[in-house]
Amino acid sequence: MIIIWISYAVSTGILILSLAQGAFAFAYTFTLLRWRRAKIDAELPKAAVVLSLRGSEPFLYKNMLAILEQDYPDFSLVSRIYW
Repeated sequence: MIIIWISYAVSTGILILSLAQGAFAFAYTFTLLRWRRAKIDAELPKAAVVLSLRGSEPFLYKNMLAILEQDYPDFSLVSRIYW
């Protein structure tokens, strides 16, 4: 009975240590990636997306959503519509 209890305690301890190590590794990776992303964003130049439209554009809505959903940190959208 004592051997079973010791075996259970050891396996529970190993499980807790494994979970703690996994949580630490996840937190470290997340912090590293966030720091790296901030450094990359600071180095990127400002960009402009220029849309020159003429007449009816069938995919304009999808294109505008794709442009506005991008994760580039500093951009401006310029559009010119010709009729």
